[in-house]
Amino acid sequence: MADAVFDRGVVTQLQGEMAFVQLPGDESCEHCGARVICAPTDQGETGLLVRNPLGAKEGQEVLVTESGDLLLKLSLMQYGVPLFGFLFGVFSIYLANISVPVVPDEVLYFIAGLAGTAIGGWVAWRWAKAAGNKANMYFEISKIYNGDLS
Repeated sequence: MADAVFDRGVVTQLQGEMAFVQLPGDESCEHCGARVICAPTDQGETGLLVRNPLGAKEGQEVLVTESGDLLLKLSLMQYGVPLFGFLFGVFSIYLANISVPVVPDEVLYFIAGLAGTAIGGWVAWRWAKAAGNKANMYFEISKIYNGDLS
């Protein structure tokens, strides 16, 4: 699959082969699946530590792309794993034919589904946290727009 455009930003720091790119923060960041890997700066802006194969310098505006289908994986983490946990909880109680005399079966299935969702949410959180530690593997500078912006 081709690299997907992530965002435009400004290089604020260089760290060897890597660059910290400050991204414009807006309300869409609150709902973005990739926010787990964005690092907030002291000024409240968000940014990414990305590969710098083009040799961008501090102050240059750049295009950041993601590869490796990160956003698809993050969506799977956020929605697929908890959904699978819910379904696993419901069907495991149903197939095991477990029942409690004072509790209707449907309520028992629902409680098991909630427990599965909680476990799935915990698994997704751990997975996303591990992906956040490898963020620089997924993003790189693919274009430099201009010279110094200051």
